[in-house]
Amino acid sequence: MTQHGRRTLAVDDTSVRVGDESVRVLRVAGELDTATSDQLRDAVGTAVGAVTAGGGARPSGGPPLVVLDLDEVSFCDSRGLTSLLTAVTASARRGASLRFAAQPPSAVQRLLIRTGLDDLLPMYATLDEAVTSMDTSRFEQEATGEVSGP
Repeated sequence: MTQHGRRTLAVDDTSVRVGDESVRVLRVAGELDTATSDQLRDAVGTAVGAVTAGGGARPSGGPPLVVLDLDEVSFCDSRGLTSLLTAVTASARRGASLRFAAQPPSAVQRLLIRTGLDDLLPMYATLDEAVTSMDTSRFEQEATGEVSGP
């Protein structure tokens, strides 16, 4: 996507119901790279601020949840990947869980696999899977002090 010669990232911020859960979903479309990573960071920060403002846990007992729907991301480079990892850590430190959903084989999932980060940062195939999974990523655990070391 371009706007006046610059690449842009479209981020649609909505809340959806999945079972008993009300979940903040950021639907992301376009290229996730150096030119757009700040835009993603700002959108995630706003969404995490909104879900943690109430201070309550989800009905399932977990922390407030934000899901990034990355189905429409057409390209992701190392800067885009860094912004996703930073977003997970920053969200966890603020008391929220950040999950990724995209139908395989998505651009982001392919990059996670190529870099070996797919085991540390899971990608869920559907929004339902992202919401109902009780797993926390290694990055979330380290950010909240649940684990340490390699």
